[in-house]
Amino acid sequence: MDGLYWALLGVFLLIIVVGILLVSLVLKRRREHTDYLAMFIIGLIWFVAGIPLKIWALSILGAGFAVVGLINRQFWGKNRMKWKDLDKHEKSVRIVLLIFLTLILVLGIIFYSLL
Repeated sequence: MDGLYWALLGVFLLIIVVGILLVSLVLKRRREHTDYLAMFIIGLIWFVAGIPLKIWALSILGAGFAVVGLINRQFWGKNRMKWKDLDKHEKSVRIVLLIFLTLILVLGIIFYSLL
């Protein structure tokens, strides 16, 4: 069980690092308003994921993100980027990140099934 904890924690930290890199790339391109719909969805995912993992800080942060997203729901859709609006470099970065996150997910499932 101890190995499972560290494997899940490693996968979670890797996802956070990739998320931070993605946010920094997006913010580098444009300085606009926050995407509150994405914040709400991330908050829900973190809240739900923190409960079975018994990582209460994750659940609390998720609840906070979800509440902030709900409070600002009038701005949902205002700052959404569509695939056709991205340039070639941004599309390639997002494809690489998607492949990387899928690989992390598959590795996490393999580690979970082995332990």
